[in-house]
Amino acid sequence: MYYEYRTDDARLTMEVLKTAVHYGAQAYNYTQVDNFIVEKDQITGVVATDLINNSKYKFTAKYVVNATGPWVDELRKKNSEDLNKHLFLTKGVHLVFSQECIPLKHSMYFDAPDGRMVFAIKREGKIYIGTTDTEYHDNKKSPVCTKEDKTYILNAVNTMFENLELNELHIESSWAGLRPLIHEKGKSPSELSRKDEVFIAENGLISIAGGKLTAFRKMAQKIIDRIESKEKSFGVCKTDQILLIGSIDSGADGYGMLNAKLATYKSKFTNNKMFLPVNEDGKLYDALAYGFNQEFAGISESLQNAPVEEQLAKASRGEVFLLQGGDCAESFDSFDANNIKSLFKVMMQM
Repeated sequence: MYYEYRTDDARLTMEVLKTAVHYGAQAYNYTQVDNFIVEKDQITGVVATDLINNSKYKFTAKYVVNATGPWVDELRKKNSEDLNKHLFLTKGVHLVFSQECIPLKHSMYFDAPDGRMVFAIKREGKIYIGTTDTEYHDNKKSPVCTKEDKTYILNAVNTMFENLELNELHIESSWAGLRPLIHEKGKSPSELSRKDEVFIAENGLISIAGGKLTAFRKMAQKIIDRIESKEKSFGVCKTDQILLIGSIDSGADGYGMLNAKLATYKSKFTNNKMFLPVNEDGKLYDALAYGFNQEFAGISESLQNAPVEEQLAKASRGEVFLLQGGDCAESFDSFDANNIKSLFKVMMQM
């Protein structure tokens, strides 16, 4: 069974970070490692730059872990390591279509003409199909979907579903990502192992590469277990028992409690004449996507009855929220006036 196809990877990253901070970690974004701090031939920290305001910082630690995905080798080179084992980057692309173009009732997989496995995933009225697996040597920050990528996936789909006759005009969007695989001489991209490996430099820098999203927690545990074998201070790893912030419970019980709480929220907002966006099943999008580490604000009756000028004034100041709480706040200050008017009209009809 492949469960990760349902994962919102960006959302998962945010929730893991928030959970780590909840348990005492410090998280920094848009921060670039410029160099390592070395004392007595051992790495004791890093020199970093805040890319927002160009401030310089020093972070010291007993252990430094390089878990930077496609950039692992760049930091290893900065550390003057001998890269006898190194990364082999491959690119994977997905295309997104309307479900009207590909009327699947269930997610599925099939083989492309060259034998690669292709997934067709049904999600929220869309079908996304992928993936490709090609050698990559270009800009790591912005891999893109090329014409060759589109042709490959379209050919695979049209071979499988001969009556669809899809072309580039049917593509609604695409995305591309990189796989930081471990190089193995004589093997093609699809033949390379997805296993992770740990590299420890003579000066103590710990690097981990390879692997995939499915094993992210076990990869982290592998590093911590290595450190614990020396330190004897953390104890047995407990991350397999920790729920992400915003979760209620695990398994069937957790799902049942989630639905019960959703019903409570819907009742609360109905009774208070407040409005929340729902999907076609009548469920709250954001509670399902973000959990309950947030407070729903909605739009009150007093605001919807206020003059448009007052609504727009509040929106322009960022005082009006569809949803508020944590990082998922969505203020109206990113909309122009016409969008705000349209949005209010839609919500007043709900």
